[in-house]
Amino acid sequence: MFTAYEKAVLTLFRAVPRTGKISAQPDNEKDAAHGIYITDEAMAACPSLQDIDSHKFLWEKFGYDMWAMNQGFYKNFHEVQEASSKQWLIHQILHYMSVYLQNGDMTTAEKVDSNLVFIPQTELNLPDGEPIKLTVIDVIEDKEIKNRVRKAIMSGMALSQETLDCVVVIMRELDMLSLDLATIPNKELRVRLYDQLDQIPAIAQEFLRLLLFKTTGNSLLIKSQSVIRHIRLLREYKKLDWTADLFQQFVNQNGIEPLAAEFLRYKKLWLAFKGDATVSRIINKARKYSERCKYVKNIGLLERITWDDSVKTDEVIAELSKVSFYKKVVLANCLLYRQNNPKSALYLIRNGTAFARELTAPPQFTAKHKEILEAVIANIVEDVKMKVGGKVFYIPDTVEYAMPTSEKHFVGGVPFYSALNLDKDVVIGIHWENLSSERVDLDLHYVSGKYYVGWNTQQNRLEEVIFSGDMTDAPKDKGGATEAFFIREKVQEDWAAVYLNCYTYNHQPVPYKFVVGNVGPEYINHDYLINCHKMVLNINNSIDRGEDFLGFLAADEIGTKTFYFMNASFGDSIVACDDEKGKNAIKAMTTQVTTVLKLRDVLNMAGATVVNELSDAVDVDLSLDKVTKDTFINLL
Repeated sequence: MFTAYEKAVLTLFRAVPRTGKISAQPDNEKDAAHGIYITDEAMAACPSLQDIDSHKFLWEKFGYDMWAMNQGFYKNFHEVQEASSKQWLIHQILHYMSVYLQNGDMTTAEKVDSNLVFIPQTELNLPDGEPIKLTVIDVIEDKEIKNRVRKAIMSGMALSQETLDCVVVIMRELDMLSLDLATIPNKELRVRLYDQLDQIPAIAQEFLRLLLFKTTGNSLLIKSQSVIRHIRLLREYKKLDWTADLFQQFVNQNGIEPLAAEFLRYKKLWLAFKGDATVSRIINKARKYSERCKYVKNIGLLERITWDDSVKTDEVIAELSKVSFYKKVVLANCLLYRQNNPKSALYLIRNGTAFARELTAPPQFTAKHKEILEAVIANIVEDVKMKVGGKVFYIPDTVEYAMPTSEKHFVGGVPFYSALNLDKDVVIGIHWENLSSERVDLDLHYVSGKYYVGWNTQQNRLEEVIFSGDMTDAPKDKGGATEAFFIREKVQEDWAAVYLNCYTYNHQPVPYKFVVGNVGPEYINHDYLINCHKMVLNINNSIDRGEDFLGFLAADEIGTKTFYFMNASFGDSIVACDDEKGKNAIKAMTTQVTTVLKLRDVLNMAGATVVNELSDAVDVDLSLDKVTKDTFINLL
């Protein structure tokens, strides 16, 4: 099986590190059936590839299992349509009762005997043929790994928790921990490195991040009630005794003043750690001096642009040199959004949640705002010109990448608000498995102004959006479970939100696979739900709350579909609702996706050539299956 280091390298770069030397040939016939191709060089450089469990890791991470992906309630769409309403109702009730009679509560994560769970016997004949694309696993040298990791950590881009964890594993393996932590711009990474090196930061805010990371596993500094409750619960169970030594070390090293200066700003978080006599004494002293030591955080000039008429364009240009490239993109997107007179506003929160609200009046966009917008875009173009000028980039016609703002706002390796152009008939689906000790019930919903389709509306039998049926148990030995929609050409002039809900109250994140594929009208006649060989999008993710938002599916006046990338939570309900929240999200998203800064446009303005056909002249291939977690960091 792959080591933690090999898994980290694969996760970030979709390649194996050189960890040994063997004489073996890859079994690409078996791997190709799962959408994977391993090069001879990779096989020879990584002895772990001799283990079947390593191949299973690749299949789960980057490929698929065709049989497992078709383990739906009904295993094809035509039998859904052919079943009478009475037959469908009987089947679904039998399924629910076979679970409910075992545990007495459909929301509990308690395991059931899957052999007793009713699933109707429907036809499944897996499709023949070759996959239209393969994920190629090659070898990557240590030197390149180090260079790409350095670029990622010094880029100024916010990185996801998964990426940060992988970076730390790689840095430890390749002896990269001797970096001067003060030079690393990523605060969350610095905290992880303080933890690895058993060091205490000199800044109180970073010390609080370190406490939160060691307590919750998350390095985000968010004053949420759930975090505070978690800390208090651990304290009650005497699991925070170690904090006394850390608090004492911080005060010995830096004095009480830094804690006092930050006390009022994060008062509830600091107080949550009170309990131990040493910690209580230090926090009480910090509170005593807090009024004397507190500081007022100034609002930066760039944050005042939208409401302060005194801000001048030349001041903005001077300030742009002090901020990261990605903050400039955020600013440009904000101004582009306002320029379009939006009716609703969409807000993304650092912890992965989002909310949308209807605006009482369009936001102001003046001639000065336009002048500033042009200056910001010109500055962005100037930043990338040295890297991309004169190069040839391949971007397929089917993809429109948005400019990246944060790796936390990626779906796979693709920035939020990017678009994938599809055909008129499409299939979208999810696949998951029970956790080792818990049952998992995930629910897929399709919600728009015209349609609301999911487990709780199955009785509304639609010809336009066909649902495969509700699965409430996903035993691994039976292939897990799949829920899928066949969205037909008849769906026209529609904007739909695709929601994923977790109906069971699980105690850890639930991994799932999300797929999107182009199909034809004849697809209804086939004896399967998902032809993995024809999927154009295959993304692995996990859900750790009641609800996740997987993206938008738009249909134009002739039924041609477009999928817009996004992953966030608009709430924590275990059932998707067709409510004002969702309607506001759709309104805001329709404006957002059409106004954000596009990568293709920036490349063209910066002197690059963007083509839609692959050739030897192409310097950078930005096909969907070539994009990794650090592609855009290295590019820009």
